[in-house]
Amino acid sequence: MLINQSDYERCFGGFTIIDCAIRNRNIFYFVTLSDYDEDQRPPADEDRTTRVVVYFAERPANKRWTYVSYEGYAGMRAGASQRPNEKFIGIDRGRQVVTIGGGALEKEQDIPTGRRGPARGGIRKIRTIDGLLHVCTGYRGLARRDDRNQWTSLCTGLDFTPDPDVDSGEYGFDDFDAFDPNDFYCVGGKGDVWHFDGNAWERIEFPSNMVLETVCCAGDGWVYISGTGGNIWKGRRDNWKLIHRDQMALPFKDMVWFQDRVYCTSDYGLWEIVGDELRECDVPPQIKISSGNLAVADGVMLLAGAYGCSYYDGLTWKHILDTAAFSPVSL
Repeated sequence: MLINQSDYERCFGGFTIIDCAIRNRNIFYFVTLSDYDEDQRPPADEDRTTRVVVYFAERPANKRWTYVSYEGYAGMRAGASQRPNEKFIGIDRGRQVVTIGGGALEKEQDIPTGRRGPARGGIRKIRTIDGLLHVCTGYRGLARRDDRNQWTSLCTGLDFTPDPDVDSGEYGFDDFDAFDPNDFYCVGGKGDVWHFDGNAWERIEFPSNMVLETVCCAGDGWVYISGTGGNIWKGRRDNWKLIHRDQMALPFKDMVWFQDRVYCTSDYGLWEIVGDELRECDVPPQIKISSGNLAVADGVMLLAGAYGCSYYDGLTWKHILDTAAFSPVSL
């Protein structure tokens, strides 16, 4: 492992990883939430401490781990930008924004909200497209962060008025991805799939009204979409086929493209798609226990979850942390 007992207790003790991000191949971030007494009613996320733990691979061993704590944040998601500055960017469901990088910690202004965006609802997912951080929100919202406190709405051309008689769960966006800044796919709700070419929005005729969870614009030129139970479709525009049917207990949290294939993860494991076949990744047990969230940047893939974290450089897996190794033994 790449952490010792002292650093684990100082940075992760009493906290659980809920998301991760890569600033570059030598700097990783882990968003964590403080633990609570499981015999009691779970507190709201904003009543728990959020801690962002940072790993600096190239620093001396005694200076590789540090953290920043925050109060009053609800389900912070981890992201990173390469432009205009290389930074960690954390955003919670309520549109609160914090940044870490360049020797500075900052709380930015909340992302503006309104019918025309940038945010139309709660923050659902963060991704970096062409070096710039993007977010998707409920009620079909999509926005781009251009600089500090500067957000551009990408959903102004997507007219949307919620139906008062329809549950908000009918609508996306719960995830998005892009081949480039002029080729976005956004998914969510019950078969709610849209394409954005940088100017105009088009609703995609999707062959299912299943609740959709994740999307990946893959390096092979295809779009992969997952739904409830781990079902997976492959296609583009209005041409789709179901390539995997399943009844998993948990949906996938993340789908990413790394090297030559799509990877998918949930708290229960790590899978890959090869030749239209979904299969469990052949990784050691200590890597599999890291399952939960995926991030890809700068030639590495980071895997992190409630029980640990690891990363893959395309050749070998490096095990960063296994929480069980530092847990007290029950007698």
